[in-house]
Amino acid sequence: MAEMSSRLQRLTWLPAAGTLLSIFSCKGTLAVITGLSLMGVSLHINVHVWAAAIVAFALVAVLGLALGYRQHRTSGTLVLGIVGALLVIFSLYGSQALLMTGIPGNAVELLGFAGLAVAAIWDWRLKKACQRRGSWNVLLAPSHLTVGGTQIKRGASVNARCCL
Repeated sequence: MAEMSSRLQRLTWLPAAGTLLSIFSCKGTLAVITGLSLMGVSLHINVHVWAAAIVAFALVAVLGLALGYRQHRTSGTLVLGIVGALLVIFSLYGSQALLMTGIPGNAVELLGFAGLAVAAIWDWRLKKACQRRGSWNVLLAPSHLTVGGTQIKRGASVNARCCL
């Protein structure tokens, strides 16, 4: 069990990395293409592959948030991350619906990226608080654990939530 705990601790960077890679694959690609165009270099990028990379990194961030939920049991981070990822996906693949409503696609996309970023920061803070309090092993407890004189069996309903 200690091996699983240390493996999960090593993945604390996953939501932030997924979010940053998603943002940089979107906005960074635009910046590189703009810079190259100003220098006279023309590139053709398949927009479907580009959009798929952005979505894949956003989903990696949500996966990291789901792993974080297993540790700190605060569902707000996961919900915010899922909503952010859905907004990013909708801004990429629901552009016709956005055009019909008059909502700028960039605003929806930026709102989704902001949701992912806030969720990743919130998740990181919760993980650090749990780590300081030593609550990592409560969620991944051995078959029998004694807490405050009470013996708890694995899989029992225990409030092992860490709060800031």
